[in-house]
Amino acid sequence: MSKTSSNRKNQTNYGTDRKKIRKKRNGIFKLKGSRLEFGTIEAGKEWEGEYGKKYIKDSLKLCKMFYDMLIQLSKECNNNEKIFRKLQIIGILNSANRLQLLTMDIPMRFICHIRRFEFQEVSDCINNLLLEFALKDILKIKSIITQTLKLIQESKSKVNDLDNSNEKGVTPKKHTTSPIVTMPSTCMSF
Repeated sequence: MSKTSSNRKNQTNYGTDRKKIRKKRNGIFKLKGSRLEFGTIEAGKEWEGEYGKKYIKDSLKLCKMFYDMLIQLSKECNNNEKIFRKLQIIGILNSANRLQLLTMDIPMRFICHIRRFEFQEVSDCINNLLLEFALKDILKIKSIITQTLKLIQESKSKVNDLDNSNEKGVTPKKHTTSPIVTMPSTCMSF
């Protein structure tokens, strides 16, 4: 279950005994021992086509969760716009022997950009060319997660450097700070 979506659902849950939870997902990409989430997986048993009910519902669920994860990562990098605009969340839609990679970022203002890659079919034969395309998408996923993690770690190290220079009595060099972005949470009716 996604902690970020659950936290958003409980922001206005004052005075109630029970915690609201989100629907469980088939998988979440996160760091071991950390609350950072970088993506999610939705899987289906049968392939109904691009316009199948299961595919459409699952892709909508992924997009809602992507936004919650991006908001969490923006808080992790202190809402620094320069870094926030480079962050990406990934997702995989899997049905039968097909998979599709999706990514989400927020390149400007409050516009969410979702990119849907081609469906890849995984054959039951290892020597098939189709397997290579699926593996290429999996390596793309690893690259996006690594890049996002690196951006967050860089933002934290910059904050730590500023804190350390202030503690030692050293006046920090004059630098320009990038604007802070505050993104609204999603509609509570989701």
